[in-house]
Amino acid sequence: MHLSGIMGILIILTTILLADLSTTLDIKKINATFNTTVSLPCEKPCRGDVKWIKVRPVPFRTIAICKNGLCTVKEKDFENRATHILSGNISLSLQQVALGDEGWYEGYCDDKVICDITLSLLPHHKSVSVLVGDPLIINLLSSEPVRVTFRKAGLSNSTDKLICIVEEAVPLCVREYTRCSAQSHFVMFADVTQSDVGVFTVTHSKTKRIFNTVNVAVKDDYTCLLCTTPGHIILVVVAFILTFFWHIIAFAKRTWGRIANRVQNRRKRHPTPTNPKCSRGKEEMNSLA
Repeated sequence: MHLSGIMGILIILTTILLADLSTTLDIKKINATFNTTVSLPCEKPCRGDVKWIKVRPVPFRTIAICKNGLCTVKEKDFENRATHILSGNISLSLQQVALGDEGWYEGYCDDKVICDITLSLLPHHKSVSVLVGDPLIINLLSSEPVRVTFRKAGLSNSTDKLICIVEEAVPLCVREYTRCSAQSHFVMFADVTQSDVGVFTVTHSKTKRIFNTVNVAVKDDYTCLLCTTPGHIILVVVAFILTFFWHIIAFAKRTWGRIANRVQNRRKRHPTPTNPKCSRGKEEMNSLA
């Protein structure tokens, strides 16, 4: 039998053995979102040597080994991302988790397994509101080649349409989206219009796994910002407007009072003269009485 055939049989047997073990071991399941920091908790104390191994998918990968308080990351993919927590337990922290980080991990203390953890990654879901003419920035959540699709809102028969392929921060977009650019883990679409209302989805080019979905709403003017303005800011603005109008009303009352006082004082200083004919008529009537 060829060596490749023997290796294939060993891999199959190992997979079956691990599947059987998973039914008897106490495996902790951790769910996290892509490109975040995840802690693989193993709160059991260990005074000896610590080792973390990724046992599935095969082949096995030794991530980190800690001896006498000094930890060394063995896998290049985990350099500057894997950190062993030395405060009383052997928990492992992984930064910027990617698709390749999914799987089954084992924590060892002096070559004895004390923790079994499976890590599964979930896509991000986000809703954003953008003003017409502003840029739309979408997080790709991966440095691997991705596809960006768009499904227009408001259409019952709308389907996901491929608009961009991004590889090594270089976007290749369809004609309608030549206004896009990419940098690091982000893609930006300039000069947003109402035609951009819908759902943008970022998927892995090979596995089709979804990394990110962004539901985009586009607003025409700044009055719509009230929809997303925090409540305490709205209260401050309303209080300012009410105070402003209160001062205007108070000023009007004071002004009207001054005008009324001036008119009254003028009447006291210059009383209205009586009509002589009316006075004479009153005197005659009094004499007749």
